[in-house]
Amino acid sequence: MPEAVADLTGGAGADVAFECAGIDSVLAQAITSVRAGGTVVNVAIWGRPAAVQMNDLVMKEVNVLGVLAYCDDHPDTIRLLADGKIDAERFITGRVRLEDIVERGFRELIGNKDEHVKILVRP
Repeated sequence: MPEAVADLTGGAGADVAFECAGIDSVLAQAITSVRAGGTVVNVAIWGRPAAVQMNDLVMKEVNVLGVLAYCDDHPDTIRLLADGKIDAERFITGRVRLEDIVERGFRELIGNKDEHVKILVRP
């Protein structure tokens, strides 16, 4: 990812990167992908402490921001999905029945973050 971002930005790096997976390697790539003085926004809820190479932050003066809430983003997101501009299917990595939500849903998402993004639950 950092190489692709560097190619797309003429080597400058992105202004902002979002870490939404709660995976150390994704956080490291986000930090590496932003420009000097850029910002990494952590959206993920981590299931364990994150490992961060602090010198990567310090040497590039990267800002890290944690966010939790959404600010009225849902109508725009729903419109993008309805208009077919975003294909949500590629983010759905599993489907489980309601009675399996603990083992095959929550525990899967926590224990196998490299494999799962979103698991849908059906009644």
